Amino acid sequence: MVPFRLTALCLPCLLVPGVVQAEVTADQVWALMQEAVAESGARVSAGESRRGDRLVLTRPTIDIGDGALILLPDITLRETADRSVIVELPPRFPLTLDLPPGPNDPDRLTLTVAAPDLAITVHSLGDKADATVTAGSISASLDPFVLPPGARGPADIFVALAVADLALSWRHDLAGPALAADGSGSLGTLHAEMRIDIPAEDIKGSMALDLSSIAVSLTGFAPPGTEVVMDRIDRSEGGLADFLGLLDNGLLLDASGTHGPLAFTFDAPRSPDGPVAMDLSTTNGGTSLVFDRKGIFYDSFIGPTRIFFRGRSPDFPLGEFDASLTEYRNAYSLGFPGAAGAAAANGLNAPKGGDAPVWGAVFKLTGLTLSQELWTLADPGKVMPRDPMSLVIDLAGTYTLDPKALEPGFKMNPDDPPPFTEASLDLAELLVSGLGLTMTGSGGLSFDFTDLVTYPDVPRPEGKMSFVTTGANALIDRFEQLGLMSEDDLTAARFGLLFMGRIEGGADRLVTEIEFKDRSFVLNGQRIR
Repeated sequence: MVPFRLTALCLPCLLVPGVVQAEVTADQVWALMQEAVAESGARVSAGESRRGDRLVLTRPTIDIGDGALILLPDITLRETADRSVIVELPPRFPLTLDLPPGPNDPDRLTLTVAAPDLAITVHSLGDKADATVTAGSISASLDPFVLPPGARGPADIFVALAVADLALSWRHDLAGPALAADGSGSLGTLHAEMRIDIPAEDIKGSMALDLSSIAVSLTGFAPPGTEVVMDRIDRSEGGLADFLGLLDNGLLLDASGTHGPLAFTFDAPRSPDGPVAMDLSTTNGGTSLVFDRKGIFYDSFIGPTRIFFRGRSPDFPLGEFDASLTEYRNAYSLGFPGAAGAAAANGLNAPKGGDAPVWGAVFKLTGLTLSQELWTLADPGKVMPRDPMSLVIDLAGTYTLDPKALEPGFKMNPDDPPPFTEASLDLAELLVSGLGLTMTGSGGLSFDFTDLVTYPDVPRPEGKMSFVTTGANALIDRFEQLGLMSEDDLTAARFGLLFMGRIEGGADRLVTEIEFKDRSFVLNGQRIR
């Protein structure tokens, strides 16, 4: 099949920056559609006829090069009383790709599309654009096609897509010295399916994707002078004070995306390596990024998830396996000067008290469970406990900038320490669990960046942290049984445990307390330095 650049008449085509058009006409919408297609390297043509407040485009065709054409249905651009334009398509229409002749390719691929209540409305164009798309349902399926005689392509292929409760909106204002954009999208359900049969290559299989409760949003604002300031910063002529000035004037980026239940299945009863199947499911997930005067905040999460695989491969010695987890989360925050408490406001733990900028970081991977097939591959003698595994690290803290960092023209050399006078770290939660080992921890430290002498080149710490470890000696014994550690390593590990922890509340329960106080380092009550 020839390579091509697929270009469709879609919402972004109507939002190309240009001359401001607060009152939109059908001719302007058609002109911008042509411009958008041309910018992608293709060319669109259509018959044009005026029927009152309507511009009818007949037989629109997009030439995407190399002899390939996209044939679109007739499109009506209807002008409304409020000076908007509604893009009307038939409730059911073919979307056809004509291909140049090839020995193994069909001459034509046709998608039959049903969109009975699709509504596309353009309220304004150009530098001040505003458009919406809604649809209760949209479905598309690939029509059967005929291959040239002797072709080795698929004898049978089925492709289908269906979505419900679609809503998209986009608005931007690029006309003034300040730039603004705001968009959102939601989708109730999405179903995609594909089946293929290629007897000549002994391949037959299917795949399906189901996704629901999808929502995305984007808001952005750049105050006047943003481009100039960022250019100065790139040239090392501007500094942190210039950047904070942009934030004070409203510089903003807020983007997020979430989804509900997801299910993906793949089943190939025939393949060169034998039958293969896979199932992946999760309850929900999402990602968000916020960048504003308060700080930078990122959060990504996945809810309970399971994957199952069955098949044979020369590169993988298992016939089947499955794995699952309860939760995954990766989040961090960095509050900017003058925005104390921002981490807590964005769902992260914040340190206690004070007006210093805060930071936070969270990593969670809980309830990781592996099937017996995977465990047996690594531990056929069942030496290791096979309980679910977890890793949780939840940190928060504060920092105080050196006032010099806020002076105009401040520059930091790569070899210089961070421009802080103080910083703190609070360990809100630590959990390491798996292989019969459990470790928890808590506590906090502060760091004095004005003292790099007590601990050479390291800010002087002050504070205390405590850790409790259960099952460490038993884990070392299991490593010995499996032959994973040499005698020297075993001896060093056991000695290290005795040095770092004290037995308390059980033979294999170790408590470790680390304290920095009055320029001294104390381990489990014993002064080390």
